[in-house]
Amino acid sequence: MNELRLDQSQQDEGLDPTNPFSEGHVERRMEEWEATEPFSEGHVEQRITETNATRQAPPAACSHTETDQKLFRILDLDVGHLACRLLIQPGDPARFRSDSKTDQVEHLPRASRFQDDMQRHVQCIAVMQGQEDATYCIQEPVSLELYYDSQSDGIALVNKSTKLLHLSKPRETDDATPGSNETHVPPYEIKKAEPGAWVVKQGDGSTVFQLLIFPRRYSCQLYEPKEIPGVAGSKRSRSEKHTPATPGSGVFQPARKIDVFRDIQKGQKLRVVNGQGDEEYHVIRLGKAGVSGVAEVFQALVSTHPKQVVVVKALKAHPNPVIRAKLWNREFSMHRNLRSGFIIRLLGGDARLNSLVLKYYDALDLGRRSRWRNASGFFSGNDTDANRVLCDMSGALDYLETKGCGPQRPQAFQHLVWRGRGKID
Repeated sequence: MNELRLDQSQQDEGLDPTNPFSEGHVERRMEEWEATEPFSEGHVEQRITETNATRQAPPAACSHTETDQKLFRILDLDVGHLACRLLIQPGDPARFRSDSKTDQVEHLPRASRFQDDMQRHVQCIAVMQGQEDATYCIQEPVSLELYYDSQSDGIALVNKSTKLLHLSKPRETDDATPGSNETHVPPYEIKKAEPGAWVVKQGDGSTVFQLLIFPRRYSCQLYEPKEIPGVAGSKRSRSEKHTPATPGSGVFQPARKIDVFRDIQKGQKLRVVNGQGDEEYHVIRLGKAGVSGVAEVFQALVSTHPKQVVVVKALKAHPNPVIRAKLWNREFSMHRNLRSGFIIRLLGGDARLNSLVLKYYDALDLGRRSRWRNASGFFSGNDTDANRVLCDMSGALDYLETKGCGPQRPQAFQHLVWRGRGKID
């Protein structure tokens, strides 16, 4: 049997290291613990600092250098899994800044054919195009606006800086010389770019960013009502004969693809589907809702606003995509925050189709020849009617003034409502 023997000095002092109740045991253990303490003074604070730095930095497999950012061609990156509309590869990610809150940072490797560089990643910005996105604005290192063209898969670039920029296609191979397709983009000028890869450089030849434009991630399919021929000899009950059909409840068959709402005719249906073929929403056109010199205005059933008839305002397509996008932005941004009983309410919009969705009021414009306008063009109501019109107009104008939409914004006056009577146009 092995016996535990005490050291002679410990016997003399009366200390037993195995007995927690012996004299001086606690003090002795504290001295031993301090001598072997793994966390020295300031160690905890140092570890917290190192942990925070590790969280902020990209993982080792996603490391990138300024050389990688500028020398790696965006065409060589692995982008097959992305569903974005634009992919931007900044020359210097630390200096890149945009006004968007929906773009995402992606650390992308080179494609699988570059086996030797599989562990080298490049930082890119993936930009999605939502229903309310007509443009994407870059603020740094240069001011540049990218406008989506609602009539094609391309975009329009506007140089908002005071520097001369150069737009070109990237080199086909690493050792190839730059092509002759470079075009200048002077300050405040517009250049169109089709889907594919592009390089934006400054006048000194330094790369601002590389850009990959994808085709539109949505499509519009037009459907026409399908006539169901009656079966010979079939009989319908009296209730079936006199039951009115619910608008839009018929059967539809595919017709063709279109780009804008204005191509829809009464009774037709438009399906907007995403890149995976799933329906985002659909619109069934009903009757005409009004007259406008800048838009086609009609009643409709929209799946995103069920159990109600709405008004779709499809802006007319301007040949310039920048002007087209700005017109939609102005209309949408002006009406989205207006909440007044005197003004027709905005329910939604789709910049991709240059359209707005408005609340429907079962009322006629005062300017149309109806019960409120006689054959001579004068107002046919009485003094009480005229007083109410003026009160509602003054209330609407006062509300618009508080919202910063005064007389300098005439578009706001196209949607005034004379409550319970008609629309003031």
